[in-house]
Amino acid sequence: MSVRGGTVQQPWHDRSTGSECTRILHGLKCELNWLIHILLEGFLYLSVSLYLYVREFIHFLRDFQGTAALP
Repeated sequence: MSVRGGTVQQPWHDRSTGSECTRILHGLKCELNWLIHILLEGFLYLSVSLYLYVREFIHFLRDFQGTAALP
């Protein structure tokens, strides 16, 4: 721990040293941001795809019921 101006700072919060802890935490933060971005993008893609498939299936059922009622 280092003391500056009467405050106690943990080594991973001390940006002036460029410690290994700071680099590791920054790398983990970047990886986590990337992972969250990919997961959200995938969830959005799957949600839109599922909505479109369900909508088309409902239209198909309506058309099928309409043609089945005809003589």
